[in-house]
Amino acid sequence: MSSPDRLLRWFADGQLLRPDPARPNAVDLALALATLSGAPTPRTDGAAAIVERVGDADHVVFVLVDGLGVDTIEAGLPPASFLRRHLALTLRAVFPSATASALTSLATGLWPNRHGVPGWWTYLPDEDLSVTALPFIERWSGDPLEGRLAPGTLFPAATLLPCYRREAASFLPAPIADSAYSRYVRGPTVTIPYDGLAGAIDAVLARVRGASAATYSYLYLSTVDALSHMHGPRAPEVSAYLAVLDQELGRLADGLRGRGRLALSADHGLIEVPAAHKHLLRAGDPLVDLLRAPPSGEPRAPLLHARPGQGDRVRAEFEARFGEAFALLTVDEAAELELFGPGPFTPTARARVGDFVAMTGGPDVLLYRPGDAPTGTEKLVGYHGGLLPAEVQIPLVVA
Repeated sequence: MSSPDRLLRWFADGQLLRPDPARPNAVDLALALATLSGAPTPRTDGAAAIVERVGDADHVVFVLVDGLGVDTIEAGLPPASFLRRHLALTLRAVFPSATASALTSLATGLWPNRHGVPGWWTYLPDEDLSVTALPFIERWSGDPLEGRLAPGTLFPAATLLPCYRREAASFLPAPIADSAYSRYVRGPTVTIPYDGLAGAIDAVLARVRGASAATYSYLYLSTVDALSHMHGPRAPEVSAYLAVLDQELGRLADGLRGRGRLALSADHGLIEVPAAHKHLLRAGDPLVDLLRAPPSGEPRAPLLHARPGQGDRVRAEFEARFGEAFALLTVDEAAELELFGPGPFTPTARARVGDFVAMTGGPDVLLYRPGDAPTGTEKLVGYHGGLLPAEVQIPLVVA
């Protein structure tokens, strides 16, 4: 059975969930928030459904909880919790179901095949440069890209926030509040750094209470993702934090009552990956030597850039070693299946996806170790980026 046929079987069996613009999704969410804030955006049925659920209000507060898939909510919180009681819709994440791709879709209202950020690690063929996208650093050395690469080169798509007609502000963790990526997303709008969950909620409520005009407040929370990576999405540490988060979000909703509307979603969910499903490539591996750069993208959806004339050898080597765990698709096959979004790739996005994308129907990751010691990514318990339901189903909470 060919790799596309295997993937189609996984979709047909419900083992994986296919990106589907006909179902309410993360791109629809971006367009809905822009519509509610007066920005001119394309209209989709999914965006219209989200606009109707959220409704109009003088003050719109949108909370993005990194890593908070529907599966994590249902496994970690009781039915009477705030988040479960106010779950309005289940949306689908973009593919890859990963922070860099998803947050850029939220920022631009575009699918990954249009905005050109296909994963946490992005290989830029024109520069022959591997980068870690959101931290805006060189992948291997960790050196900052500021002064070496213009942010607009890595992030070429225009963002929506500067087009909002409400007074817009972003509440971000202090360490990333003035990062290159944060500046890209916000444009000329305001960013307010915070330390700690309770402080962030207090700051949002203070802004709404003191506002004299219609506002949009964006609050980004990263702890669920960090704990889920470290311990697994169903670990006690995650459940304990969810209880605190649920209480604080209830406090936020109570504070907004009569003045504003709270909408909440996520970029992706996570799954636990057992050690037996971690597949390792090392520097000097015969497969790596056939590539222009080590696999990029995400460990759950690695992207391969073949050296000129080596595509057939890359496919043969990969399928011989990893074919039981992964289906290897060419970029043309991925485009035909619209995995990265409907319609054609932009030239930039196509170049960054490379020649092949590996898809898995199980809890598998492909990891690359550049040196002798295990990397931090190898030590993780929770991962995301694939199309398993737990990774793809994200909430729309409205209160």
